[in-house]
Amino acid sequence: MGVIESTAPPRLRLCTWNLHLGLRLASVLESIEREEDFNDLDLVALQEASEQDGREDARAIADQLGRDYRHLQVKAHLLRGRVQANALVWNSKRVQILSEDVLKLPRLVESDLSRTERTLLRVMPRQQRTCLVFDCLVAGLGIRVYVAHLDVMGYQHKLAQFRRILSDSATRDPAAMTILAGDLNTFKMATRPRWTRLRAAAAEAGFEDLTSDIRWTHSMRRVRVRQKLDAIFVSCERPLRYQSWSVDLPGSDHIPVFAEILGFAD
Repeated sequence: MGVIESTAPPRLRLCTWNLHLGLRLASVLESIEREEDFNDLDLVALQEASEQDGREDARAIADQLGRDYRHLQVKAHLLRGRVQANALVWNSKRVQILSEDVLKLPRLVESDLSRTERTLLRVMPRQQRTCLVFDCLVAGLGIRVYVAHLDVMGYQHKLAQFRRILSDSATRDPAAMTILAGDLNTFKMATRPRWTRLRAAAAEAGFEDLTSDIRWTHSMRRVRVRQKLDAIFVSCERPLRYQSWSVDLPGSDHIPVFAEILGFAD
């Protein structure tokens, strides 16, 4: 019997989700089991993954998604005694991981900040933020994936961290498509700051925000405040077709953000 080759166009389905240290991991796993949007995902970028009874949150999610899913979770630091990590979960039948790397993002002492911002950040806990970098093959094409989690405070500081990722992308061997997904912590008070410099830096580096139409991804229910903190950026030489969406699910103070990308290969 001959092998039947699919004539469906290549597509990539991904999700990014901040797990809030896995404090409600059982609810996260229930959401994944119940919600159809998690079916047939290729990539899941995780921020604030942790460990529950010695078991990595990313492993629990991979197991919930199915036997073909693999994971890599890398600790960034401890937060109030709990592991805080970034992670990637992938469908091994569609995604082949070629290499992985950890990019350290600028700390306070490395950023060129105003005196006011530097004074403010000095009272914040010192944390080493990192970004995971994966080179992989999807549909025979080389794709690079960044799993990012920027600091909570500081406008210029977060810009410096974001630009470190963009700079790293520019110095590596070209990929057919580069994905930057994660929690950028783009907090606002009313309409300030507007984060126009962050979007301009992404555009200048050739990245498009696939999630610009999503209005919010983080909520503080006690004070009824919603913020757009999470995003998926993509750089690709050829025009892409895509759709993005979010789903209000329990399990974290963030909600998962999804994107489906078409047109990155013939």
